Amino acid sequence: MNLPNLITIGRILLVPVIVWAIGSGQMQIAFLVFLIAGVSDGVDGFLAKRLGMTSNLGAHLDPLADKVLIVSIYVALGITEAVSALDRHPGGVAGHFDCRRRHAGMVSRQGRYA
Repeated sequence: MNLPNLITIGRILLVPVIVWAIGSGQMQIAFLVFLIAGVSDGVDGFLAKRLGMTSNLGAHLDPLADKVLIVSIYVALGITEAVSALDRHPGGVAGHFDCRRRHAGMVSRQGRYA
């Protein structure tokens, strides 16, 4: 077990803290912890690649940590309805904004901006 793997495990352990913060309406805390998790992802990647600390465990653990973090946050935001139903549009948030532009008359039938 090397340092990048320990940092990745720490990132996984931050997930319940973020979900708790979202669930209790503490969005600033959730965002701050999410930023810490993001920085830790960069740090463990830097250590692993630049300093030759890669491992098979890390190759599997790092993407797993990323997915657990993002999916947990999105589910928590959905359950607490912090993300509106329109933002859960099949096209995602980008699809939602594209639909809003079309309905606002900002996009012509040819898909160009009016």
